[in-house]
Amino acid sequence: MKKNNKIIGLWRTINPEHKLLSDKAAFPLKYVFPSGRQALSAAISAVNLGRSARVAVPEWSSHCVVSAVARYAMPIPLNEVIANKIKVDGVLLYEQWGWSFSKEVKAELGNYFKDSVFILDAVDSAGFSPEEKKRGKDFIHLTSLSKLLGLSGGGIVRVNGHYLEFKATAQSKQLLDKIKTDLPSLIMKQDIEALDEKLEKWLQQNDLLAAIEQERMIRQQNLTDLLNNSLTENWPAWMRQAVASGAGPGIAPLFRGVAKEKLVVIQNALLNNQNIETSIYNFNWSGNPLKPQYEPCLAFPVHGLVSNPVAILKRIIK
Repeated sequence: MKKNNKIIGLWRTINPEHKLLSDKAAFPLKYVFPSGRQALSAAISAVNLGRSARVAVPEWSSHCVVSAVARYAMPIPLNEVIANKIKVDGVLLYEQWGWSFSKEVKAELGNYFKDSVFILDAVDSAGFSPEEKKRGKDFIHLTSLSKLLGLSGGGIVRVNGHYLEFKATAQSKQLLDKIKTDLPSLIMKQDIEALDEKLEKWLQQNDLLAAIEQERMIRQQNLTDLLNNSLTENWPAWMRQAVASGAGPGIAPLFRGVAKEKLVVIQNALLNNQNIETSIYNFNWSGNPLKPQYEPCLAFPVHGLVSNPVAILKRIIK
């Protein structure tokens, strides 16, 4: 449960080892961007969403997501789009913490935004889900290797089922070689158009797709354990269906309806006694961006660095 007595973060921070077999080829580096945010910007440009294009984004989107969209297009809050029935050229929809949308919600979203480019922000989702059926507008699927596997960077994006290629610039390569030891990771992921040396080495030595599948299976086991416990008895049916269908979210929303003061006590106990980092966040319990139902919870990690989550939580609850 404790990994070398180090704190286990809310997102994975240590990459797995899944060495390539001699008869397998490494995942092509040409399809890996330095970061998810660079991959997102490239995809928006690839489908010709220019400065005048409006792209709806969730209100709680991080600064890096908003800035990645704004590099080429104009972000607009999703709630305002829905409330005022504003026509948009694209919509970015986030699978919160890797919790995939149900088939019913996907159909509803597809119908509501049938004339918009659809951007599925699946940066936290373990596994490459099947592409959506062909639609009138472009479909973008975004994955983050740092969020999924704890790598030093890496973003993969598919446009209409095809991987988008990344092309490093000579200037960025030279700059990275000169200042990489002192360069903040935020700047590197957003502005340096070249792959980090550690990331490139890992991708050349490990089986990326097998590592992602292994991560998904560990998450599945952790979630299955939680589902067999009273801690999740107030989870809605769509979340249980997501786990049953093979989804691999990396964070579980727990203690719904518990007062914030008690959540803080549990949070501190998990950190001080179990070396588990958690956060008090709002989670969309409806699982539907068109009809959001955000309520506070304790965000608890269930990624590949965590084992026996129920045992951990039981000790704290006692």
